[in-house]
Amino acid sequence: MSKSKTNGRLSGVRWEMTATGITLSGNTYSFKETIKTLGGTWTPATKTWLLPVGTDLTFLQPPPRPAPRPREEWTREEWQNYLAYSRNRGGAERCCSHAVAFFPYDVQGPLCYDCPRHGKTMSSYTGD
Repeated sequence: MSKSKTNGRLSGVRWEMTATGITLSGNTYSFKETIKTLGGTWTPATKTWLLPVGTDLTFLQPPPRPAPRPREEWTREEWQNYLAYSRNRGGAERCCSHAVAFFPYDVQGPLCYDCPRHGKTMSSYTGD
């Protein structure tokens, strides 16, 4: 929270700096116990919490997202889920560096991949 801001929103919780303290409102239920331990008091009439001036509001920030893993570390299920929910539903993409390209038919057809970790990825490309 920067010192120049007097109000804002974090994780669905609205906060406002006042002369008496920091007022929290909105989606505060999941933070209720943390707010109590920081000295917050509930005001039922306005449905807000009042925290002392200078309270650190970093507990309202969502946790950082973990860094994405390289495809070589994905499981077979993760790769199949990626194919099912991505734009590349045809499967014409190499899963990792262990995948070997092959043609499923004697004549040249769609390019498919066979991987010892992720299994076969069959392309649905028909040439249309």
